[in-house]
Amino acid sequence: MAEDYYSEDSKWIPGVVVDSMATLPVLDDFRLTSDKPSFGRNFDCYFDRLASLRTLTLASSNPVHLRFICATLSHAVHSSPLSSLRLTTKHPGMSSPLNGIADLFPSLQLDHGSIPHLRSLRSLWLSYSSGKIWETLRIECIHLSEIHTDYVQQALLEYILSYSGLERLTNDGDEDDGNDGDDDDNGREHLEPLVEEFFTTALPRHKESLVALSCRGVWEGKWSFGAHNVDLLSQLHKLKSLRMNVNVVSAGYAPPSVTINRSSGRGRRELFEIEKDSADRNLVHRFLDLVNELHIMDVAILPAAPLRYRKSYCGNPIVRHKEIVIRAIDAAVREFKSSASGKSEVVLLAGDNFYKMDYMADRYRAFESVNLSWPYSYARLLEEHE
Repeated sequence: MAEDYYSEDSKWIPGVVVDSMATLPVLDDFRLTSDKPSFGRNFDCYFDRLASLRTLTLASSNPVHLRFICATLSHAVHSSPLSSLRLTTKHPGMSSPLNGIADLFPSLQLDHGSIPHLRSLRSLWLSYSSGKIWETLRIECIHLSEIHTDYVQQALLEYILSYSGLERLTNDGDEDDGNDGDDDDNGREHLEPLVEEFFTTALPRHKESLVALSCRGVWEGKWSFGAHNVDLLSQLHKLKSLRMNVNVVSAGYAPPSVTINRSSGRGRRELFEIEKDSADRNLVHRFLDLVNELHIMDVAILPAAPLRYRKSYCGNPIVRHKEIVIRAIDAAVREFKSSASGKSEVVLLAGDNFYKMDYMADRYRAFESVNLSWPYSYARLLEEHE
């Protein structure tokens, strides 16, 4: 495996890496991360020299870097039977790091040299992917076992519906709402045209194989955990990892005597509470019930941003809102008790804090705080906190 991190202070690295690649014809794992605008212009990876790549990871902290090496990236597919391809950016909500991810495969649908190599692909990570990618995978019957994306669209759902056997699915971003204008979008409906199809039709296709699901939209809505999807999620009996958001609802305002200082004056503080199901059960508690029912081990329940801030240019209101929600999630987790029996190895990330389930003195099980940091290795975590 070759791994490289390129920064502005290491301009000599591109030449060294390229020269080294020429001497490693059997290299099977190549990972490249950049953080400066000059990266793509100074770096020309000769992937056509490598015929044994199985895992290719390219990550950029700026969405424009990797587009400069699209032509050479396409050689990786032409030259190697990849099993894992990861192309990511750390800037959600911006343009594709490849200036249109389809540019990576300029003739993917027609090129008989690339399609055979793509048939070995099992893991695909894409940021802001083109629908043409998913359409091609569907038409060519290339069935992935792992999908990681931050951009849900109709073509992706049609692809997921076309087969069964998906094991790991991550959606950590928005869906394509088809609305690039300035229309009012405070309502949730037009932002979630795909969510019902995802939970009711696409996900059940893989209920016999799915072991990891991360569904964390940026905004509050039906992509979050709730009464609308809990029954569907309960069908995923093999699930071992589940990460989702939870919504809050307004609980009115603090009494007039309770005020907060703002730069514009003093105002009443809006109160929020975790959504509840039809039985008036806190949805964080219902989420934890599901975790116990399915014996899920790796769990996260997290806040999302309110839709009313979707077009805000200032992130401070979102940060303050998430802090409020995190406190509500944390309080709900600390209140939770379960009479479920059997050994539990679940580790829970709730907001900013980690918890591990343990027996209490009254024989009920509850979550106790553990000292961890994100990201973490679940396997190593269990070893350290047995």
